[in-house]
Amino acid sequence: MCDNDCATVVEILIPGPQGPGGVGNSGIGGYSVAVENAAEGHILVFDGEVWENRPQPAGQGDMKKAVYDADGDGKVDVAAVADAVAWAGIADVPQSFPPAAHAHDTAQVTGLDAALAAKAPLDSPTFTGVPTAPTAEPGANGGQLATTAFVAASIGAFEPAVTWDAIAGRPEAYPPATHGHGMAEIAGLGEALAQAGRIAGPETTLAGALAYFDDTTGALLSSGDDTMTSLTTALEAIAGAIAEHPGTTPSAPTWEMLTGKPAAFPPAEHLHPLSDVTGLDAALGGKADASALPTPASVGTLLAGADDAAFATGKGIADANAPVALDATGETVAIDLAAGLNFTLALPDSRTVANPANARPGQSGSIWVTRTAAGAVPSFGAHWRPAGGSSAFSADTNAADLVTFLVIAPGVVAYTVLGGFAA
Repeated sequence: MCDNDCATVVEILIPGPQGPGGVGNSGIGGYSVAVENAAEGHILVFDGEVWENRPQPAGQGDMKKAVYDADGDGKVDVAAVADAVAWAGIADVPQSFPPAAHAHDTAQVTGLDAALAAKAPLDSPTFTGVPTAPTAEPGANGGQLATTAFVAASIGAFEPAVTWDAIAGRPEAYPPATHGHGMAEIAGLGEALAQAGRIAGPETTLAGALAYFDDTTGALLSSGDDTMTSLTTALEAIAGAIAEHPGTTPSAPTWEMLTGKPAAFPPAEHLHPLSDVTGLDAALGGKADASALPTPASVGTLLAGADDAAFATGKGIADANAPVALDATGETVAIDLAAGLNFTLALPDSRTVANPANARPGQSGSIWVTRTAAGAVPSFGAHWRPAGGSSAFSADTNAADLVTFLVIAPGVVAYTVLGGFAA
């Protein structure tokens, strides 16, 4: 019993047929149960004398166990809304929380240190690649970066600020590019020429001129005009005067003035007989006549091993060893060792390689076998003798085999198969 008003919510099974006022049932604890509509799951309330089936208050839903305890563990599965929950009644709450205002190191932010390391500093950055910046208008002179486009535009817009007419103090006129001077306009020329006349005197040789100067000091021995105090000074003055007046130099010698020259000269283009070249006839005599030189051997000659005067060239040997494609259209594949030593064989189906024609003991070569159909393998004529008495070929269309052979004797060709190559 409850000291105060109380209610117990239960789900019960009432035995016997039900009816109004508990008719037909024995009730609970000897007290009959008043059931108005058991299908709606109303609340059973005991008022001290009888259990009453009272309708559930509107909006509170069905209180059946199948609805609120579906897993049958004796606990309500889900509460729609809780008006209030005590903190102590919440399970598994954290023991502490970070404060609302707190800080983190950069290492605690995933990838932040790496992202910052990839950025350039604002103070003295070092750029790589091709950095770009806004291009200023031509003529700008502020603190903005000058891009290559700005420099090119500024140079293109440049115009000289000074014109010829704006230059102050320039001469009114200039001497022409070709002009002359009087002797009086050349400082010291008259004096140098006068001195030169005194030096030459009646002599026309350098020895005669030097006779007028002291052998040790170079001073003029004449008591006349001695302002030119040394031979060196006099000669330099004369040379300078002559350079200023090229017309005063002696005339250049002509061909007619030369003496002792030959009466005739060979033309620019001319020939000589062999005898004019010392030792040439003897040297040519030791050489072989071109008509006696042997000719290069043909591929057929090389493959046949013929003993003749022809000689083998590098190209001839290479051509003799070049692969020759075998014809596999028929059931039997012919092979001629006079046409080559290395062959290729593309099998459309299984074929028989005939006994080789023109086989010569000592010849060796190879056959590169591929196939265009799976299971296509070659067989060989009676002259072919496989290593170990048998040969195994690949059957896959993507595989190739290499057959190497050696002619042992007429009618005996030893061969072996190396298989498993990529086609």
